[in-house]
Amino acid sequence: TGGGAGAPRAMVSSTGKAFVPLAQVLATPSPAKFCSLVQLVSYWPRDTTRFLVEAAPSPGGALSSGFLFALHVKDDNAETDLVVAGDDAVYFLRGELPELYGTAAAERVKIMLDSLIESGEIFEVHMVSFMSLTNASDLDHRPMLKRLRIFATEMPAAADPAVSTAAAAPAAAGGAAARA
Repeated sequence: TGGGAGAPRAMVSSTGKAFVPLAQVLATPSPAKFCSLVQLVSYWPRDTTRFLVEAAPSPGGALSSGFLFALHVKDDNAETDLVVAGDDAVYFLRGELPELYGTAAAERVKIMLDSLIESGEIFEVHMVSFMSLTNASDLDHRPMLKRLRIFATEMPAAADPAVSTAAAAPAAAGGAAARA
């Protein structure tokens, strides 16, 4: 799906739809769905332990926790922020669960995101645009803002040390066997 900065880019997504440049995504009225090829520039909050937030109490009164953070991404002509939340965040974070998200998991996520930024890997992201108020109490005075939220997008495997180490081990073993 992705590739390094110099790798040739596919013209269609894993779902068979043509990739849409971010400039076109930003210019298209909401709501709409898109698939683009992007690079991760940064994420917020920078403290990945703060990716986990408490949600409003459920009807039964219990608080629940979930993920909420943003990715700043770019392509050749534009850049934007993407909201990552709920089950889509669990999928993007390669199965990290809110109820098990502690300091060690937050550090693992930080390493993966920083690795993705440093590598400059281009990856496929599915997103949906929506309109959001800047402040619900200012309904008549504030403009609606276009926002983008990811869905059905998993962080590239190369960013995950557990996956890239596991993939490198057989290759290294094969190389050692060939030298023997």
